[in-house]
Amino acid sequence: MMLTNKHKAYLIITITFLLGTIVGASGQYLRLAPAATAPHRTPREITQELTQVLSLDESQQLRVEQVLDDGQRQYQEVKTQMKSQGLAIRDAMRNRIRETLSSDQQAKYEAWTRALDARREQEAKKKN
Repeated sequence: MMLTNKHKAYLIITITFLLGTIVGASGQYLRLAPAATAPHRTPREITQELTQVLSLDESQQLRVEQVLDDGQRQYQEVKTQMKSQGLAIRDAMRNRIRETLSSDQQAKYEAWTRALDARREQEAKKKN
């Protein structure tokens, strides 16, 4: 079956519309997904819940809370390391971009990156 130009145009428009819908819906999901996550719970709160579910005795409660405290501390250390590594990668990328720009472009790029960083900082404050 041979498609005419008119049918090809309709097909392209339909596919474009469907892809736009899928991308838009995915973006909405990703934007709203963090809001649906459970609030952060402390090791004590988790230990209390586990005590009810598992009937932990006092020594078990202490050990479980210590394990949770230690895990939370380790997680925070990894998160801090990842953040610093991410910032180092970002800075290296920015420096490589700067190398390709003229001095006029570099000034505009600096303004753009400052505005981007400020927006990210504001978004981070809203999340906390």
